[in-house]
Amino acid sequence: MFIYLLNNKFYMKSILFIILLLNGLISFSQEGVPIKKNKQFYIYGNATVIGNNIVSKHAKKPFDDRTVINDEVKMKYVDIDEDPSTFSSSQATLSLPKNHSKIVYAALYWSAIYKYEKGALKLSGGKKKYKAVNSMRDLLVNEIKFKTPNNSYQSIIGEIIYDDYNTNFFPNNTPYVCYADVTTILRETNNVNGDYNVANVRATQGYISGGCSGGWMLYVVYEAPTETPVYISTYDGFVQVNKKNESIINFKNFKTKKGGIVNTNITIATLEGDHKLKTDQCLVLDPKDNTYKALGGLLRKEKNFFNSRITFNGHEFENRKPFSKNTLGFDLLQMELSNADNELIPNNVDQVSLKIKTKADRFYLFFTAFQTDISKVNYIEYNYIKQVVSEEDIKAENLVETVILDSDSLEIKIKEPVEKEEVTIQEETTFEEEVKIKKEDIDTSTIEEKDINKILNSTPLTISSIEKGYYLVTNVFSKQENTKNWVDILKSKGYFPRIFTNPKNNWEYVYIYNNEDVNLVYIKYKELYKLSHFKDMWVMKINLP
Repeated sequence: MFIYLLNNKFYMKSILFIILLLNGLISFSQEGVPIKKNKQFYIYGNATVIGNNIVSKHAKKPFDDRTVINDEVKMKYVDIDEDPSTFSSSQATLSLPKNHSKIVYAALYWSAIYKYEKGALKLSGGKKKYKAVNSMRDLLVNEIKFKTPNNSYQSIIGEIIYDDYNTNFFPNNTPYVCYADVTTILRETNNVNGDYNVANVRATQGYISGGCSGGWMLYVVYEAPTETPVYISTYDGFVQVNKKNESIINFKNFKTKKGGIVNTNITIATLEGDHKLKTDQCLVLDPKDNTYKALGGLLRKEKNFFNSRITFNGHEFENRKPFSKNTLGFDLLQMELSNADNELIPNNVDQVSLKIKTKADRFYLFFTAFQTDISKVNYIEYNYIKQVVSEEDIKAENLVETVILDSDSLEIKIKEPVEKEEVTIQEETTFEEEVKIKKEDIDTSTIEEKDINKILNSTPLTISSIEKGYYLVTNVFSKQENTKNWVDILKSKGYFPRIFTNPKNNWEYVYIYNNEDVNLVYIKYKELYKLSHFKDMWVMKINLP
């Protein structure tokens, strides 16, 4: 029954239409699926991308001829793995820095032109005519094989972001794009660096009007020690860019740092960009004069930006197999936007606009990502917890706002504290005695009213197992092993951590002080926040109105 439904074209069209309609993605003025935000992160770390094309003139040899038009190339599957279980396969190498500490997110995308299995080209009366040799077309475009370094292939069933077979917006070539979150797979890989293979990506072989193209990309966000926190957001969808339709993407929800060079880059993946057809552009809005400035370089000219290449920061990405300099319509790039004068991305901005357009070529945009340095205040504001969750998840769990400090460097000028009598804490001392602070010892000049009001007005969390008050939380974990490790670290530094569990998600919160007097908790916060192991600390309001 399931197989029958998958192969019933009318049924699949109807179901897809209903799904898209319910999700607000269909519009009669927009063909395809609008580019929308998928993920966003505020981390100390970085992001990188790898990928390769999946159809070319040769199955194993690189293709470097850049004088031809894609329509004129008889396409066949790239298949480099010598594995009889795969009909298409290509490879790319991931190289993260040695000091990376955690894979935060890994996204696998694959996209291709797939109108039919195989097509032919004939000349009739001096005109080209394309027709199907094998008109069959597999509906399971979201099922592929994925291989991490030194491991065997595993099957991946991804999400179909868009498949034109079910909508018929682009009947001449019938493209599709799919996505899979492979974060867990990379986290469980013994050595994340090395060769990655993607196989059994389906595409049209032979000839098709406009030419066939296809490929895959792996976008990886990871934590690593950096001087400045970064904001990373990913967007996906499937839209056609032609002389009538341009694509504008507005990156928001961040604020660049107040001084110094703002390191910023973009990642873009498109389908069907032909090297021989020019006038396609990628532009960034300059906030100084509110005009768009064209991006470009040695390998990507300002007026032929999408030109069948895989490039990172102005250089060919060579660590792939096959290493073709002409990827025949599959474009993947990561490009730096920063410069010494901060001409494109200045300090203290909270929005960047990207425009993609063309006058002659026609291609499809399906992925873009944005990354920029942000202020440390911006980082703290959005990182209520160390778990990577969406803003919707945060609201759903009623997690409180962190205390936002009014300084980019987080260096707050306070008076020297009044000298207090030294107290020796015994192991059997009660928790209240461990953190006791007398009101007469408080330097009230350090209290900032706006920060206190943020805490007072925050949404409280209800947890019946603990007393009401304001809690100074140092970290939160979903795994007990991680909680124990963090508690041991705090104990080794002379602190007395305590734990409570949020019944809504069963996460364990580690705190070091609580009190019903918000001023006392705030003073304790300001005493400790400048220490490196408390840089992500925040105040939670619990069981209070």
